[in-house]
Amino acid sequence: MKDEEDVFIVQDSNENFETWTSRDFVSEELRESLKLASILIIPTIGFRRVNEPTFPIGTEEFLQYFYDKLDSKFTIDVCINDDQYQELALYSNYRRYGNFLVKSAALTIFLNLLSSYIYEKAFSEDESKPPIQIVNVDNSVHQTNVNPTVETKLPKKYLESPKVKFSVTVVDSNGTSKDFHYEGPAKDVKAVTEQIKQLWDDDAK
Repeated sequence: MKDEEDVFIVQDSNENFETWTSRDFVSEELRESLKLASILIIPTIGFRRVNEPTFPIGTEEFLQYFYDKLDSKFTIDVCINDDQYQELALYSNYRRYGNFLVKSAALTIFLNLLSSYIYEKAFSEDESKPPIQIVNVDNSVHQTNVNPTVETKLPKKYLESPKVKFSVTVVDSNGTSKDFHYEGPAKDVKAVTEQIKQLWDDDAK
């Protein structure tokens, strides 16, 4: 059962591999390679007045995870020229994992790996430690982490499930596509990815 604050949006989309690979930040040489990919990590454009295409911090690590675990018959790539790639660090209650364009044939394995990655990152020991801001006498600031103990009184937000955010656009062989957007607790990601599979399968029948 998902929390009331969860956001799970499903809607028809006009975006597909052609619409993204034809963007001006994709060279003609790269375009042909991206069209062969099973999964594309696509940028956010115009977020918080940043007009250039950007990706969430940690995208390269995410990409490497998929390189290591993705079945050899599927491929994943980043939808941008190398010299224009940039990551944007956003500090909020949500861990952003990005936007993805996925061919329907690769949907199941993509969602399985996505949920596994989020569980590993969101619930890892280091990520679960609350940040503590320390102000020195010279007014310089640095951050550290502490391990909560039974004696430590922590704010409620550190005792709750980490929040995550991601969007998946699924595209069939005819170019028809549908968007799935999720914002909510990481603990619900497995249930959400299973729901995405079911909704896509039902729609394809």
